[in-house]
Amino acid sequence: RILTVCEVTVKSLVHGLMCTTNIDNTFYQIGQTYQLMCPDCPTSGTVYGTGSYAAKSSVCTAAIHAGFTSTNGGCVFVTVRGGAASFRGSTANGVTSQDFGGITKSFDLAACRGTTKKTACQNPGTGACTNSTIELQCPSNMVLIIEDASYGILSQNCRAPTAFNIVRKRCSYKNSCTLKASNNMFGDPCAGNKELSVEYSCEVSAPCPASQFQCKSGQCVKHDLVCDGYKDCFDGSDEGSDECIGGCNFDGGICGWTQ
Repeated sequence: RILTVCEVTVKSLVHGLMCTTNIDNTFYQIGQTYQLMCPDCPTSGTVYGTGSYAAKSSVCTAAIHAGFTSTNGGCVFVTVRGGAASFRGSTANGVTSQDFGGITKSFDLAACRGTTKKTACQNPGTGACTNSTIELQCPSNMVLIIEDASYGILSQNCRAPTAFNIVRKRCSYKNSCTLKASNNMFGDPCAGNKELSVEYSCEVSAPCPASQFQCKSGQCVKHDLVCDGYKDCFDGSDEGSDECIGGCNFDGGICGWTQ
């Protein structure tokens, strides 16, 4: 079962943040989720980590780095976690985060509502495109839900027909996923510098109800779809050898089913 982030218990809505605000104080409690309203902020705030951020990081600048808000501010969910031995820095969305050593508190981020859109292109630096890859990233307790994906020259309505299914199969229900704007992955629908655009949301993963089968990825499907000859789980685990003892593929009969 997948819970939307709005179903997570939110302790409080925090207004009046500054661009330098961090969670390294007693107000923000480990295990709690807070809804924060960020003001307009530059990309120069101090951030430590990638995906999971050290408590000393500027929350609003980390939200820009993670792709959940922009320099125009916005709403973000902050879930406070325990510490980690180290945090790895990276550059994303105009923000360069730093490496950091051990600390007793950290935080994950999630969009308050709607989806996050990221783009990349074959030839970075052409026009507004600056990246050849897209990094889809959710907080550590959440998984990716692919809402839309397109590859081609989108302004000319040139689109690879299978882009959405390819991205959904590669990335759905994972915590993170990297995609490259490449003809090798999506085919070549037309000549020119093609763009990859992906819209996704992050949702909290929870066990499937007893009435459904849980794929290895966390996806839930109906029990009667297991071992029916079709891969209903994006990862194919509903047709795996662990579930389908004997490997019957219906080529030689009806595999014990009754008509």
